[in-house]
Amino acid sequence: MPHLQRRFGIVAERDAQRITIFDTQNLNVLHVIEDPSLNFTDVIFTSDCTRALATATGDATAESRIVQIDMTQEPPVIIDETPVEISVQDIALTPDNLFAVATDGSSFDPGVEGMVSYSVPDQFTDTLLDLSLQAVAVSPNGNNFILATDIEAGRVRVLEIGVEGNLTDTGDTFLTGPNDQQQPMNVRFHPSGNFAFIANFAGNNVAVFDTTNPNTPALLDNVDTVTAGPQTIITSRSGDQVFVLTRTRVERYRFTPVAPFLALESSFDHNLAIGFPRSGVDQLAYEENLGRLFVSASVSEVLAAFTLEGDEIGRVPGVLANGGVDVCLLQQPQPTPRSTSTHTCKATVVEPNPVSSGDPIAKVPVLLQEVSVQIPMHAEIDFPAVDPVNPERVLEIKTIKKRTFVTQCRLLNLPGATSGQLFISGFVRKNIQYAANPVVDAAGEILSDIKSLTVEVPFDCVTTVEDFITPPVGPFLDTRDEFGYLISKPLGTGFPEKDRLTGSDLSQFHQINSASYNELPYCELVQADIIEIDESLDRTPLVSFFPNTTIGEGTFTRLSEKMILDLTLKLFQKQQVRVNATDDNNEETDSEN
Repeated sequence: MPHLQRRFGIVAERDAQRITIFDTQNLNVLHVIEDPSLNFTDVIFTSDCTRALATATGDATAESRIVQIDMTQEPPVIIDETPVEISVQDIALTPDNLFAVATDGSSFDPGVEGMVSYSVPDQFTDTLLDLSLQAVAVSPNGNNFILATDIEAGRVRVLEIGVEGNLTDTGDTFLTGPNDQQQPMNVRFHPSGNFAFIANFAGNNVAVFDTTNPNTPALLDNVDTVTAGPQTIITSRSGDQVFVLTRTRVERYRFTPVAPFLALESSFDHNLAIGFPRSGVDQLAYEENLGRLFVSASVSEVLAAFTLEGDEIGRVPGVLANGGVDVCLLQQPQPTPRSTSTHTCKATVVEPNPVSSGDPIAKVPVLLQEVSVQIPMHAEIDFPAVDPVNPERVLEIKTIKKRTFVTQCRLLNLPGATSGQLFISGFVRKNIQYAANPVVDAAGEILSDIKSLTVEVPFDCVTTVEDFITPPVGPFLDTRDEFGYLISKPLGTGFPEKDRLTGSDLSQFHQINSASYNELPYCELVQADIIEIDESLDRTPLVSFFPNTTIGEGTFTRLSEKMILDLTLKLFQKQQVRVNATDDNNEETDSEN
């Protein structure tokens, strides 16, 4: 589908009873899905972006529902609306995309409290009632571990989801701060599943939990936010960056698995009216490949895009955003393979009509000399940055494809000389394929993206060409000569009458010019041989949240290349040469150069 061939996102417009799919790069609306009976609150994509799940509270005539959207159709359509017993708002997905989990979202809204699970392929539900649960998150490492917050109690509750989607309350709850007045508004797992972050709206901090043991999450620290009212927490794909949306700012933190856990890197004012949040509903999304943050402002009712430095890029026109937002980026599809049949065709030999008599003279390229030139080269290559702050982290080089191009090859020689100076310049085009931005999963395997970088490494040198096989013709010089005509006229008063002024006429100018148009010698590249040594300049060990999984592994951002380039060049010049021909008696004549 066309919309799946670009970068896109989805946002809930609760008061407008619609969902909008938008282009995250051009900030324009792609599709709108409307249902006047439903107030869409939160949205989320499956990991492959073929489905979107949404929560919707009903009006006076409709029940609350979990809505499933098929993103592979053009336009995307709702394929299921399953009624649920609770007033659902926040929604999360299991890592295998088989089940969605939703909570009632706000203890301040009337309605039945609890949690519901929803089977994405089979559209059935399982419900836990009489639990005050608002924000919800599912562990990404597949251990069926769920965390859900209770705002009024200031606690986080541990639950489990079975292989068939059945929900179980373990009964274990934990404070999210030093007291029960924190109002935990949002919960987010680290991509490793070993840590979780909770936004304490009233406590004005982010709680960091160790979730290595799913049954007993341990509170590691409460990191104060710069501004009051943290409500949405999201992470980068690698988990090294954590973004927090507050009432007035967007704050970016660097995460490390040891204290201080979260270190503030930057923050900026979003200048939007966020309002009191709906618990767990993510009103912030990070489009990592574009380096853009999207904020859904529930009071301003706008969807705004920002750079990581806080510059507002623009707003998606016509969107009355006051619900959750999510983004997805799919790789461009591969071209459709094409084939064609091959038919046999017949060729007929055509006899040429050569010159058959006399001694023809032809103007053809003549080899002056063939040389081998050795050029030492050195280059330092910086891999492109993911965003202005974070450079591309390279795990290893997979292969380097090289192509040599000569952009200039000029021979300078004096007329009649047996040697000359050859000026050579060009570049080596290098396509570097590498594994980038590695992430260690729960199984201890290193996952990385395969990327490529194309750079041009220039070279420039001058060498002496000696003992021409055939000497170059010319260069012939331009000449300019002047001439005049004899004149004779009287000298005038004061001179003897018989004396006269004899010479050239100064009132006239006469000249002979001769311009020579020489044939310029040129080069042909015959062979290019390269031997090189590549080494990283700033390699650092790969940090893993799983022990003993990355021994000896490391990443780097700069590469040093030392190369020896051997070029074999043929030096030509077009010259007139006498060629052999056959006379009328079919006798071969001698050839002359």
